[in-house]
Amino acid sequence: MHGQQLNAMPTLCIAAFAARLAIAIVCWYQHSALAQYAEIETSFKRLSPAEQTQLREVIAEPVPANAMYESLRRQFTAKSMAAVRLGDARAREEVLEQAARRLPDAVWKMDLGAILLARGEVEQGNRWRALALQSAPDPQVRVLYMAFVAVDLARQLDDTGAAQMLRDVREDVKNQTATVRVNGQVLQLRRALVHGALAESMLAQRASQHDTAIRAAREAEDHARSAWGLLPNMKNPNRPLLAADIGLAVSRRLEAQRAARRYEDAERTLNEYVQLSSAFELSPELMADLYLRAAEIRFDRRVFGDVIDLAKKSDAVLLKLGADAMHPA
Repeated sequence: MHGQQLNAMPTLCIAAFAARLAIAIVCWYQHSALAQYAEIETSFKRLSPAEQTQLREVIAEPVPANAMYESLRRQFTAKSMAAVRLGDARAREEVLEQAARRLPDAVWKMDLGAILLARGEVEQGNRWRALALQSAPDPQVRVLYMAFVAVDLARQLDDTGAAQMLRDVREDVKNQTATVRVNGQVLQLRRALVHGALAESMLAQRASQHDTAIRAAREAEDHARSAWGLLPNMKNPNRPLLAADIGLAVSRRLEAQRAARRYEDAERTLNEYVQLSSAFELSPELMADLYLRAAEIRFDRRVFGDVIDLAKKSDAVLLKLGADAMHPA
């Protein structure tokens, strides 16, 4: 990867938190929370106070006005990754806006597009994503961006557009896999398969093809773990993005299992999610997602005491991150 940032943070599906939490809070019954959900609080791997302070210092460091391109790129990448690890969406948006003004790289356009889409500014978000796609620096990044756009289209209920983009992604990855050998390039192709599988799972769930939706989510997780294994070392600054890919895939599987009413499977997947959170440094937004998925399962199974407790925990995480915690990038 030659020290470069992996391109673009995946979009988190947290935009409907408020509505879901409101539904959950309506239903209040006394019930003791199950131990496995209490484990979320203790298992989730958090940054130490010293690490948080260090990351804040990275974000606060001034950017020289006359810095050369490579120096700017390194500093903005470090600032962006620090904000991702902290779950500070406001700080990351500020970094992205500065970087987009001072650097020509497509990655800043792609991430700004993600933030705008999360706000509901679909036209502007899609425009920035399209600009990023047009200026992708190489074929591997381009196909990864195509996979991101496939997920965008699926979320925007453009099933026809998402399905066509997904077909293009798979064909492109297939063609490139025959010739690409460099580790960083292979990693980008694996990430494209992750997000392509996420799009497939979403489309299949909407068509009530539940087996396909669950299978595709599992494939997304397999590809994400495979990409993780390609990291050159455990101190690589791109680890948060790859950890997020794994978390997104497990979350997608949970959602697909709930849609299929396979609650026992969903409970097992939730336990895997809890274990995952202790093994990887997931972003704070994914901790909120973990609580929310647990609340949804308990709501479906009418364990309302658990629902209210977990919904409050999810809400508390988001409140700590600020109102802009809904931002995905």
